[in-house]
Amino acid sequence: MTSSLALNPQDRIAIEDLLTDVSIAVDDRDPALFDSLITDDIAFDVGMGALNGREDVMATFTGRAADRSFVARHLWTNLKILAVDGDTVRLRCAMATFAVMDPDGEPKRVWRCGDYFDTVRRTADGWKLASRKLFLALPDGPG
Repeated sequence: MTSSLALNPQDRIAIEDLLTDVSIAVDDRDPALFDSLITDDIAFDVGMGALNGREDVMATFTGRAADRSFVARHLWTNLKILAVDGDTVRLRCAMATFAVMDPDGEPKRVWRCGDYFDTVRRTADGWKLASRKLFLALPDGPG
């Protein structure tokens, strides 16, 4: 395993762009964009149960994207490169989600904060999200 210093600035910027694009795809409910950002073997666990593989993740994403009972914004910050191993990078970043849910006609504000532990992989098409695991620092709460 090589040092995080082996990650050149262009790759770090590309990884930051990837993380931002993932948030935008989720917030904009854009399945095509989200699909373009993940690997075929993605492992994804952000509190809705563990999902494995593109088909599983995209089926769940597409269903959630069609649910208009909520609107959310996902933010990330404090990116820390944990390890670089060739074309694979493990990282951690803090996250916050702010949402308004209205499943019963009664709007409810919800916020979440915690840490994403991600693995990203360089592919022929650029950096892609290969895994994401969310660890909440605080329970869901009203905003």
